[in-house]
Amino acid sequence: ELIGFKNVDLVEKELKTFRKLKNFWVAKNFSALKEGLING
Repeated sequence: ELIGFKNVDLVEKELKTFRKLKNFWVAKNFSALKEGLING
């Protein structure tokens, strides 16, 4: 049971990291897309 709790904590940390990376990727691509719309 303790190992299960540790795994849940690890998964939550990985999810938070993944969300941060995803948000960064989306923001980066969105600004690039916006620039393309303005310039193109």
